[in-house]
Amino acid sequence: MRHYVFWAHSPIGYETFLALKEAGIFNESNSTLITAREFFPSEANACIGLPEEYLWQSPAEFEVAQEKIVTALKRLQNDNIEYELFVPQTANFFVRALIESPRCQSFVLFDEGSGARGALFSKRCVDVFYKYQVRPEKSLSGFLAYLAVKPEVMTDLYRQGVPFYDVRHPKCAGYISFFEDAFPGETVIRLKKPSFSGTSICSKHGLILLPPFHAWAKSINFTDKFQTFYNSINSIARLNSTKKWVLKFHPHDNEEVQKKVLSSFKFDEFGKFCKTHKISEFREPAFMGFDTYVSSVNSTVMFLKADRHQYIALAHH
Repeated sequence: MRHYVFWAHSPIGYETFLALKEAGIFNESNSTLITAREFFPSEANACIGLPEEYLWQSPAEFEVAQEKIVTALKRLQNDNIEYELFVPQTANFFVRALIESPRCQSFVLFDEGSGARGALFSKRCVDVFYKYQVRPEKSLSGFLAYLAVKPEVMTDLYRQGVPFYDVRHPKCAGYISFFEDAFPGETVIRLKKPSFSGTSICSKHGLILLPPFHAWAKSINFTDKFQTFYNSINSIARLNSTKKWVLKFHPHDNEEVQKKVLSSFKFDEFGKFCKTHKISEFREPAFMGFDTYVSSVNSTVMFLKADRHQYIALAHH
């Protein structure tokens, strides 16, 4: 039986997984869903959380993450079963180990935003994305042994550097996307958006996609940047005084950051909004039909533009 392993760490990745499931390609017995970046949809067989990249993990964090991945794969009941892999990129250490395993017959790249568009796509096919010395950890040897990957394969790969999209890899089997502008110059299989019930309430709200405050906090002028952003949002809200607003945080912003921002704005938070209205908070916001979207450029805005939806653009800071 053919088996599929899917790596998702974003709403559009989850939508891609659901589209393949709705199309009858994936089902509960033939697919394994692995997620990262604090992304926990109910269908996930393993959620490794943050940090999601080996380079950023402590030895203890790596051990926990690899155990979750191995446990998810062991549900196949046959450790020698072959699989096809669906991934958003090829530089992540765990993804690359899954690719290099002899059990992996091929991998398909799915569209996850700016990297799959315009000139950046070409650059990310050749430019080095990760280059580092692989640490000789005990849990690493066990993880690679389970996948039947020789340690020197991974060591050599990361010593010379790995591109974001290794499209020249002999196992690369193609591309899939919901949008026409993804993976320019390549033959891309277009997906039908999966069904989405219960979102009629979204048409009565505006969605504000918040910037990555965790990154802003490293700036010496954070206070000024936040004040400018705060003023911009309040100006938009005043111009739409009868509209209800929802705030969606960047996935890397922790609970402490979220509390501070929510105390400033007094708007509803996306996760709470979704729970109240019985909508999965892991779905792609661009597909949810909010009345108004407010954001600086990010992947959701790119998807809105591709679908010819209007949005209010915030200046870059």
